[in-house]
Amino acid sequence: MIRANTSGVHLCLALLFAVGADAAWAQPCEMAVAQGFLELHRARFPAALTQFDQALGGSEECVIEAHLGKASTYNASNDHKQARVEAEVVLRATDDPELLAEAHYQVGVALHKRGSRMNKKKAEAEAAFQRAVEVSGGEHRGAIRALWRLYQETRREDDLTALKERFPEVKVLTRGERLRAGKPPPKKAEEAEPKKPDCLTDVTTGWDQELPQFLGEDDPEARGFVAPRLTAGGQPGYTDEAREAGIQGSVEVEALLDVKGNVTQVRVLKRLHPDLDEAAIIAACGFAFEPARTPEGEPTAAYVLGVFEFRLPAPE
Repeated sequence: MIRANTSGVHLCLALLFAVGADAAWAQPCEMAVAQGFLELHRARFPAALTQFDQALGGSEECVIEAHLGKASTYNASNDHKQARVEAEVVLRATDDPELLAEAHYQVGVALHKRGSRMNKKKAEAEAAFQRAVEVSGGEHRGAIRALWRLYQETRREDDLTALKERFPEVKVLTRGERLRAGKPPPKKAEEAEPKKPDCLTDVTTGWDQELPQFLGEDDPEARGFVAPRLTAGGQPGYTDEAREAGIQGSVEVEALLDVKGNVTQVRVLKRLHPDLDEAAIIAACGFAFEPARTPEGEPTAAYVLGVFEFRLPAPE
């Protein structure tokens, strides 16, 4: 079992997926939420909404996080009316201060972006940001910064001064400062990001069986190793041929991770169909991990097991 923490959401994963149109997804709610926030971070809004929708059948707390994810995505994609709808679902469903604060903040963002400079919605946005600050005990930095900018926009110097005195540790950049901060100097050639190594497939040589194996049955965590943590990954899809043939089942792959958590080799342990085997290999090559660690805390290469479940929707 691989455990990851992505975008503040706990993620438990044995690399199990169900794929296909209207499929019953096998990954837990927490994974769908985590993947949704990854897609949101990449500005892939439709993909993010798809992931959050898949999470709506999970546990109560996870469903609430999915609604917050949808609110964030709708605000990011300028559908502020729908963002407010999703945030208000959370306000009716929980009394958790952290979740409530984020929901109030998303309501404020929706109102602020929809409103003109001096109107009722602007005042409602201010009230929502203030509620987010109060509910969080002054911990919601996004709401504080939103109030700061709102007071700047409306030239309310007294309110801005009071906010600065209350939260002196919060720094809000001007627009010019933000623009300059968003344009770092180009990296020198020697400072460029290292290229991710190629992912070899179905290689039978070079597999060092002395490396730790996170394959379920031979779990080195019992010997003090720390499992790798998934940080990014996608899901394989059906091909038309496999779908039309009604092929269902699982593909098991073994992936070799290097000391940086890159997938460098993948081989198939259990085959299903040539097209689906290839789809599983491609998906596994696209995963990224925080590396496994030795009992002494040093990063190490390791093996992980991936089991991809391919399931077609039941006939109507």
